[in-house]
Amino acid sequence: MNVYKAITDTVTPALRFVVSSIYKLKGGELYPGDTVFVEGKMINYLHPSSDIRVSITNSSGYIKAIDKEIDIEPLAMLDTSDIKTIRVVLSHSIPFDVKIDVLLDFQGNKYSDFHFVSFYANPSLVTLEENNIKHSVTSSGSVGYIYTGNTFNGYGFSYKNQKLLASGTLVLANSSQQMIINRDLNNNYVTNSTPSLTIEGNQLIVTSDYTGRYDASIDFNFTVHQKASVWRGDSSFVLYEYDIINSSMAKVENLNVGLFVDWDIDNPFSDIASVDTSLDYCVVSSVDRDKPYAGIKLISTDDINHFLIERDDDSDTNIIVRDGISDSEIFYCMTHSKTKPYVSNYIGTDMFQVINVSNKTLEINDTIHFAAVFFATNKQEHIVPIIKRATKLYETQYELRNRLISNKSKIGISIFPNPTNGNSLNLVVETQQAGIYTVSIKDLEGRISQKELYEILPGGKTLTLKGIYQPGYYLVTIQSETICETIGFLKE
Repeated sequence: MNVYKAITDTVTPALRFVVSSIYKLKGGELYPGDTVFVEGKMINYLHPSSDIRVSITNSSGYIKAIDKEIDIEPLAMLDTSDIKTIRVVLSHSIPFDVKIDVLLDFQGNKYSDFHFVSFYANPSLVTLEENNIKHSVTSSGSVGYIYTGNTFNGYGFSYKNQKLLASGTLVLANSSQQMIINRDLNNNYVTNSTPSLTIEGNQLIVTSDYTGRYDASIDFNFTVHQKASVWRGDSSFVLYEYDIINSSMAKVENLNVGLFVDWDIDNPFSDIASVDTSLDYCVVSSVDRDKPYAGIKLISTDDINHFLIERDDDSDTNIIVRDGISDSEIFYCMTHSKTKPYVSNYIGTDMFQVINVSNKTLEINDTIHFAAVFFATNKQEHIVPIIKRATKLYETQYELRNRLISNKSKIGISIFPNPTNGNSLNLVVETQQAGIYTVSIKDLEGRISQKELYEILPGGKTLTLKGIYQPGYYLVTIQSETICETIGFLKE
């Protein structure tokens, strides 16, 4: 609102559209192609208005207005209109996690003004809400939330309607300078597709695919296949599984893989954190024992580092995080442990948890797999039964999955020439499993330049991939119902 105009102009009104709801008829998140209903009322803050029309303009370039104009009935000072509805259709080509700005232009009876109505669309997350847990699963490397500008979208990790998680992210790093992470505005992950929700019996599964890249480097890039599961009838945990594939152009040495989590159980000045190194879990709680317990159980055969740090000076490591924790400090925590055998307690002003589950050297196309259980409960004595139950479910499913894979022929892929300076290349596929395969080519921003279906017979096939014009680093993924492999190439 123009404050000077509002004070000095003694004859004009001052209209604003106050939004009461933004929705689509079927409910749920707003995705490309949806018709969005924006409902609200006009309020006149100054002098009486009459003969005012409002034009709806496509300000962001991602919408088409169905209602291009609406009439506003005469309004006295501080009067409110009837409910007005603005309908817009979202473009099919909008990016992920985009802010939509709808421009409202007020004209009539010597009055002219405008303002914006904004909302977010095409989120890279799906929210699971079963029993006592409400949790948003993203496709951007973060846990619980997506960060759009200065806005957090998502429900984090909640237990009985109490939010317990401030932020979280998957971390891939081989030094304090070379880290792939998603924290606030620092995001090195690219969403490849919207998370997909499927239901198998009493299990709800959200699968996500995204790419991790460090700046423009072609030698530190990864494809991440993420799976998050909850079980109906079990109100205590979410099981995460990660398959992290080296899609770089070179071997990656000393890759550290882990999680960074900032828990806020209650008043941040009264958080307590504990680690049980025998069962490899951390739990954060409050000095107020009526508050929930929440934490992470790591399922891995590798050595695991747990590091707990409070928002205060850490005399052991000279880490000072009163105003937050830096990426270099997170890397230090990943490569060190700060725990004692069995259970150790730290009371602090805020509690960060950093876990390193693996330090590996990965050849091109090698995969690291690990799983993590995010759990919550009201009673401390329930923690161990919860993590044992979650571990059993994971081990049973993983054993079945491995048995299924071992009974099917695997697939081998290679590319030549690589690097290439032409507009086409050859993808050599070696497999004994006949079927229809989807082959897609994406750049490091996640943009698809080619996607085709191919029938492949036992023995394999050489596919010619064309239409590669722009220089850069690309990822080729070949996928069937049971197989998914990715390989990178450089277009010079």
